[in-house]
Amino acid sequence: MELVPPHALRSLSVRVWREDETEGFLGLLREHHELGAPDARTRRLCRVVTFEGKAVALLVWNSASRALLIRWGQPLN
Repeated sequence: MELVPPHALRSLSVRVWREDETEGFLGLLREHHELGAPDARTRRLCRVVTFEGKAVALLVWNSASRALLIRWGQPLN
């Protein structure tokens, strides 16, 4: 794994991942994330962080994220 240099944080970009990237990104999540990849029915927001055009991080929010608000005592506006 290549590390992004600290000064490069200003060069990071966040975008919606494209439909043609979904299977590849889900494969990476299944391989590297302790919880695997979220089911398509629960995926709500999917983003990819890029540095110099190369994906360096994946961000996925799903319906389970809302349950955390209840645990923390936050209202579900």
